[in-house]
Amino acid sequence: MGTMKKNEELEGLEPISEEFANAVGRMHQSIAVCDLCGRTHFATDPEVLDLEEINEFKELKKQQPDRYVAWDEWISMGVIDSKSVIPNCPCNRLRLYEDFLIHHREMFEDYYEATKED
Repeated sequence: MGTMKKNEELEGLEPISEEFANAVGRMHQSIAVCDLCGRTHFATDPEVLDLEEINEFKELKKQQPDRYVAWDEWISMGVIDSKSVIPNCPCNRLRLYEDFLIHHREMFEDYYEATKED
């Protein structure tokens, strides 16, 4: 993917598409860390996460608002390049992966066509 863009350079980019988010976010967790930026995501639903843990995370979020992300329910996540990734994480780093796939679509289509099993 070349050199990774700085966070400031990602802020102006469009969020990932819903299709890419759905394709990537196939697992669900009550707590997850985005390996692309280090943010911790946590569910605030007491049916998903213990109320004591929710309150601990809320306190951490008050102290470090850019490091913690609260979700109303389960957190959708996936793994790309051996990294845990979270669709719609504020870092928007999945945009780089989606752009890479889109820009090289023809190459991937050629590869899949050449290697498909009959």
